Amino acid sequence: MICLFQNLQEPERLKTLPDRTRAIDEADKALRRQSLLQSALRLFLEQPTNLPSVQAIATEAGLAKGTIYLYFDTKEEIFLAILTHLYDGILSELLTNLESEPQVAQSVAATLSAYTRRHPAFLPLASMNTTILERNVKPDLVMQLKTRLYEGIALISQALNKRYPTLSLSECAQLLINTQALVLGLWQMHQMPETVRSALIASNMSLLAPDFHETLKAGITCLWQSLSNH
Repeated sequence: MICLFQNLQEPERLKTLPDRTRAIDEADKALRRQSLLQSALRLFLEQPTNLPSVQAIATEAGLAKGTIYLYFDTKEEIFLAILTHLYDGILSELLTNLESEPQVAQSVAATLSAYTRRHPAFLPLASMNTTILERNVKPDLVMQLKTRLYEGIALISQALNKRYPTLSLSECAQLLINTQALVLGLWQMHQMPETVRSALIASNMSLLAPDFHETLKAGITCLWQSLSNH
C-alpha cells in the first residue's frame, strides 16, 4: 500500500525523542481514546434514543471538554467509531460460525440474536447511522466504515459460496444485505413505548408486539432457509 504521508518530514522535536518515549505516548493516546469511547458507550446505554453531549462524555471520562476534540471532531464521530467496532464484531462472529456450524440458517439466527443481546448499543446505533451519525462526520471516516462493511460482506459471501457453490457471490452478498435490512427493520418496528406494548397485550393484540428476539430468529431462519434448495 502506498503511504500518502511518505513525503512529509518529521518535526525536529519528534526526531530528538527516543523511540520508547514515542511508543509510550502513542499507547497513552490509545488508552485515553478507548476510555472516551467506553464513557460515551456507558452514557448512551442509559438513554439509547439520544446521543449524549460532548460535555457529558467529557464529564463521565473525567476530562476537560476540549480534550475530547483532540481525538474526535464531533460526538457523532465518537459513536461512528463505536459502531464500526460493533460491526467488526458481528461480521467476525458470522464468518466464524458460517465456517463451522452445520445448520447455517439456525446458526445465523442464533449468532445475530446472541450478539444483539450482548451488545445492546449495536442496533440503536446502526439504526441512527445514515440519518444521524453519517451526517456530521467527515466523508473519509464514513467511507472507512463502509469499506469495512463491504470487505466483511465479501469474506462472508466467499464462505457461503464455498458451502453452496450454486449460489453466486452476488447472490450471497445480496442475502447478507437483505439480512441487515430485516434485522434493522424488525428492531425499529419493535421500538414502541412500554405503555403501548402493554395496551396491545391487554387488548389481545400481542401479534403487534411480539418478542424481538423470537421474531428475529424466525425471520432470519425463514430468509436463510432458501439455502436448503442449493
